[in-house]
Amino acid sequence: MYEHEEATRALWNDEPGDVVWVRGGDYVKGWREAQDAADAWNSALAEAGLEDLRAVASTGGAGEPVVRFRGSPVGARRAAWLLRLGAGTVSARGLRGMV
Repeated sequence: MYEHEEATRALWNDEPGDVVWVRGGDYVKGWREAQDAADAWNSALAEAGLEDLRAVASTGGAGEPVVRFRGSPVGARRAAWLLRLGAGTVSARGLRGMV
């Protein structure tokens, strides 16, 4: 791949501040840590039936691990409701308005 192609792909990153990497950043280590966390989330999301929401591993500008969530607004609302249900701040009856 040519250098300008990589630079062009970097511009499509969701976080503009993450386009420039800092010398000495351990991006592979950060990405691996983020991937482990994303895998745990994706497993839990699948077990909860939330296939339309996904955790994606990435790194920040200095190599720090970052996990981003992608999916539909409905999936995001369902995940938020399940977290609140687990915390005991909503009742199971509230799901009817989610689906």
